[in-house]
Amino acid sequence: KLTNLREGETRKPFTREILEMLVKLSKDDRDRLQTVILSYYSGMRISEVYTAKVISYENTLCLSVAEDGGKTQSSTRIIPMHTELIKFLNDRNWMPSMNEGFVWETSSDNGLGKKFLRLKNNALAKLDLSEHSSSYVHHSFRHGFTWMLLQKGYNELEAADLLGHKRENIGRTEAGRSYFSRQDISKLVQMIESITTLEII
Repeated sequence: KLTNLREGETRKPFTREILEMLVKLSKDDRDRLQTVILSYYSGMRISEVYTAKVISYENTLCLSVAEDGGKTQSSTRIIPMHTELIKFLNDRNWMPSMNEGFVWETSSDNGLGKKFLRLKNNALAKLDLSEHSSSYVHHSFRHGFTWMLLQKGYNELEAADLLGHKRENIGRTEAGRSYFSRQDISKLVQMIESITTLEII
């Protein structure tokens, strides 16, 4: 007989109130603020946030994600950069050079994950939501990103190209890396730009 089994936790997208608190508490910490903004506008996993590079694809600024592989075969992909993300990075002189990654004070993606965990717990405590801590994790950014795309009328197969979920019609670049399916870059840009702007306090 199996004992001590618990029901799985239901992960929830961050509410606007929580997102605003995450930003507010991060204003003096580059790692935390950069993590929140990149995660919100891309739906990337924490390890992907840490290793993403900025590239130009068909004259479009994009995030090159999981170039060396990731959680799934479809993890390697590109994500066009939202106009507000580009503005945010340029305003702070945080935009990496082309084909370079972001600057982090933290020495690993694991360390960045722990730093975000402390930030998230602090934000929930200030909002008197600590009892719901297990429902809100970094993955909540992916849930929120997906939810916004679905609300704009895109389906899960369309969203898969941005999220790195497995699908059957993945195309390959000349470098042999799987990036995105039959949707062209203009469609991906359209999807990214449909993400609601996050107010930066």
